[in-house]
Amino acid sequence: MEMTREDLVALRDASVQNAVSLLHDAQLLYLGSRWAGAHGMATLAVEEAGKAWLCHQKLIGLPGITRQDLSSHAHKAIAARQMIATVQQASEKIFNLDEVYGEHHDYAADCDFYLRMAGFYVDLTEHGVVGGANSITEDQASSSMVVAEVAVRMAKTLPEWELPDREPDQVNAWLVNLSNRQLGKEAE
Repeated sequence: MEMTREDLVALRDASVQNAVSLLHDAQLLYLGSRWAGAHGMATLAVEEAGKAWLCHQKLIGLPGITRQDLSSHAHKAIAARQMIATVQQASEKIFNLDEVYGEHHDYAADCDFYLRMAGFYVDLTEHGVVGGANSITEDQASSSMVVAEVAVRMAKTLPEWELPDREPDQVNAWLVNLSNRQLGKEAE
């Protein structure tokens, strides 16, 4: 079943709302010094922001995004990191797609899955019992919170990213202006 524009807009908007809710939950857990739970919820918020970015990419006509991508933890987390890199590069007036979509933005999905789930349950592995409340440090949780806050803030602005038909130089200027607004900078 093909996704319609209306489906993608609805999913993008619902993903953003869910990302905001998950981030708020993560913030409450973090304030309560519940590092593992905060990390897990922050990681889920990042994934929801990534899902919104994937929907956005499909809405503006980028090929190759499938329904399976929208449910893959790895694809959603990578997409959120690509969204962040895109805005960072545009704010610095550097827009290099190889860097945005390059290997250095990939990560070990298995490791991320363990870390995300570690705060929610314990398991028995060949190394013994893993996971639980003490499995994530304050520094790990803090790093996750920063990424989640940036990803969610950017995802909230995705409706503004509807690309009009423009020449490449105009698109680059538009991206710089948009990213500056997202990062709270004055237009240059």
